[in-house]
Amino acid sequence: ATSEIMLQASPATVFTAGDNQYPRGQIEDFTDPDGYAGSWGRPALKSKTCPTVGNHEYLDPLPGPAGHLAYFTPPCPHRPDLEDARTSAGTRIPTVYAYRPAPGSGWWAYVLDSQCTHSEERGPSCARTSNQLNWFRAHMAAHPARCRIVFWHHPRFGNGAPWGDDARVYELYNVSAYQGRVSLVVNGHSHSYERFTSMTPDGGIDRSYTAPRSFTVGTGGAPLIPFSTPARTGTRYRDAAHHGVLRITLGNGYWATEFDRIDGVVADKASAGC
Repeated sequence: ATSEIMLQASPATVFTAGDNQYPRGQIEDFTDPDGYAGSWGRPALKSKTCPTVGNHEYLDPLPGPAGHLAYFTPPCPHRPDLEDARTSAGTRIPTVYAYRPAPGSGWWAYVLDSQCTHSEERGPSCARTSNQLNWFRAHMAAHPARCRIVFWHHPRFGNGAPWGDDARVYELYNVSAYQGRVSLVVNGHSHSYERFTSMTPDGGIDRSYTAPRSFTVGTGGAPLIPFSTPARTGTRYRDAAHHGVLRITLGNGYWATEFDRIDGVVADKASAGC
């Protein structure tokens, strides 16, 4: 049902926020017509997809995450400006990359890997001086931009569906938020939809609106999980009762979003400059 929304919308770029194929992200599950291939993996969508890796992809018995990397090779096949992340020694970090999501608008998009010290197989380090964050900072310095959007799987902030704030991705958020580098952060993992105002890395509201706004979009198909705690500081909207997709418009110096539910309701709209 969520992939049908995407087909009808025919966006220029499709993003994912990780956990793209349950339960283990093996290649045979991705290519199964009853799995990803028959829904979000249909050619009209996959040919435009820039995926983010999640913890369920790391449950693939093969190391890697092998199934995810085999299925999404290359990521963003429609984006000739794709730039892979590299270590200082030149080794490619296959789950981390950058691209221009809306050519002509001035935006840069970044996909990071938040698996780091979470359970399942370990991913790249999320430490402040890790290879992926060293590359992230270097890329931003080499490509000045007014507007940037960043995707990774595990949210920094949460309302208990069933996970709350995640300190293990602190530096991913901290580096993104430093001196207003990033306007939007998009995550998954929690099986719900949440929108937060501009937040400092430590979880306070940034009333200067320099820090990013963040979204959690875990409503693509897996069973939804009710919130277990009251809304935390900075929550502006949340929904754990409906599947849907986040539609993002990236313009010259601004962004706009809406949460499109599978019942046809546009439940949440937001916009701001960057």
